[in-house]
Amino acid sequence: METPHFDQDQIRDQQRQLWQARAQLWGEERARTRGAQSEPDPIALRLMELAAIKEGDRVLDLACGIGDPSFQIAERVGTEGHVLGVDFSEAMIAGATALAAEHGITNATFQPIANERELAVPPASFDAAVCQCGLMYMPDRVGAVQAILAALKPGARLAVCTWGPAEHSPQALFVYALANLHFDAPLPPADALAEAFVAQSIPSRKQLEAMFLAAGYRAIASETSIYLTIQEATPEAFWSIIESQSSIATRLLADQPDAVRQAIREDAVRLLGRMFPEGGIRLGSEVVFASGMKPE
Repeated sequence: METPHFDQDQIRDQQRQLWQARAQLWGEERARTRGAQSEPDPIALRLMELAAIKEGDRVLDLACGIGDPSFQIAERVGTEGHVLGVDFSEAMIAGATALAAEHGITNATFQPIANERELAVPPASFDAAVCQCGLMYMPDRVGAVQAILAALKPGARLAVCTWGPAEHSPQALFVYALANLHFDAPLPPADALAEAFVAQSIPSRKQLEAMFLAAGYRAIASETSIYLTIQEATPEAFWSIIESQSSIATRLLADQPDAVRQAIREDAVRLLGRMFPEGGIRLGSEVVFASGMKPE
């Protein structure tokens, strides 16, 4: 199959607009569900294990968003360590910086970057690096992990994770099925939704391993696991999360009139009520992990 051509600058502009718009919603949702202090996130914990992060380390967090998993890493590295979170959304960086100041977190700082290949950090200056569910949105994925390689000290490790394929993500399939019921024209196959935002996932360990190998890493490892990624008390709360955080929902619903969006929302709430009659929406998704070491 021929690989589709993507205009990388156009994709970055689309992504920047998307994450700028979501920054406030993410901050509000974080405050609603967890307060300001980050609760243990099993995905972030696994990333820290794979990157071999320890007390006193200096860690780089690419695509840090509003501070997850940077704040969790900051707890692990302690006052002798430091976390630098970078993201190309200035609104996300502003949100993370505000949270750090509000809660007196002094060993985590945040700065914007131009793109995934230009991290604006000193070479060979980090003991470890992570990228949690951000790599799949970047147009130059190999370039991103190469840029991190340059920032790592010899022998240091990078750990990343991405969502698995759509068929292993019930919330993605749920959104797609609902949209298909309401749109006048049939939707393209689910994997074609990648055209606007490159991809929703990097669906295989083999693909991630190949990126690490191409970038120059050694001691490469990968794994997949199912994690509880949606846990909400009511169908209404679940759908609010999907509308504000799901890139598939953003892609499908962005240009739809209010009446269509409201009809989809009503159907979602009704169907979820039937699926979970006792209340408590719980859905899991496959997460693909990979890690590699900078040669010594």
